[in-house]
Amino acid sequence: MNIEEKEFDKLYEQVEEIRKEDPLKAIYLIDEAKKNFVTRNELADIESLRENIVFQIKKNKLITKTNLDTLTMINSLKNKKMDYVFMLIYNELKNREDLKQYASEFQYFFNSEGFDNAGFQTLVYDLLYNAKIDYDYKVQNEIINPVKLGSFLENKEILKMQDEIFATFNKDVAKNKIARQVFSAYLFQNWVDILLKKTQNDYIQIVDVVGVLYGEKNVDELDESEKKLYAIFR
Repeated sequence: MNIEEKEFDKLYEQVEEIRKEDPLKAIYLIDEAKKNFVTRNELADIESLRENIVFQIKKNKLITKTNLDTLTMINSLKNKKMDYVFMLIYNELKNREDLKQYASEFQYFFNSEGFDNAGFQTLVYDLLYNAKIDYDYKVQNEIINPVKLGSFLENKEILKMQDEIFATFNKDVAKNKIARQVFSAYLFQNWVDILLKKTQNDYIQIVDVVGVLYGEKNVDELDESEKKLYAIFR
C-alpha cells in the first residue's frame, strides 16, 4: 500500500467515525479531500460516500449539529454551489452568535457579478441582515449595508411589485406561471438596485418580457433593460 492509499483509507476511517454525530463535518472533510484525491476511482468513491451522508441527513429529518467553527463554515460555502449541503451550512450559520466577528469574510460572495452569482448574494445578504451585521460591502460599484438597507426578501418595493404583476396575470394560469419565473429572474438580476431604491415601475419590464415569451410581442419592442432580462430565458 502506497502513501496515497494510506491517506485515502485514513480519510474513510475518519469520516465513518464522525458521520453519524457530525455529518456536516464529515462532508467538509470529504470536500476538502477532493482537492487531493484526483483519480477517477477516488473521486467516485468520495462522491458516493458524500451522497450516503446526505441521504443520512435527509433520513434524519434534516436535523444536524456540528462542531465546525463559524469561520470554517463560511469558507466552506465559498467553494460550494448552491446545493443541499450549501443550504444546510447556511441554516447552521443563522444560529451562530459570533457571525459579526467575521463580517469582512462575506465580501468574497459579493466580488463576482452576473446572474449566476445573484442567488448566492441575495441569500448571503439576508443572512447578514438577520444577524444585524453593520458593515459596508462593495457590490457592483455600490455600497450596501444590511442594517441600513434592511431585508431583501421582505423589501416593500418587491412585495408591491409582486402584487402588481400577479394581479395583472391573475386570470391566466399559463401567463401567471411565466410571470413568476420572469419576476424571480428580475429580482436576482436587479437586487442591488432594488435595495438602493433605484427601480421605478419596473413591473412593466416583466409584463413586456412575459409578452415576448408568450408570443404576443416582438423582442425588438423591448428596451435594453428588458432585453437583458429576456436574455436569461433564451
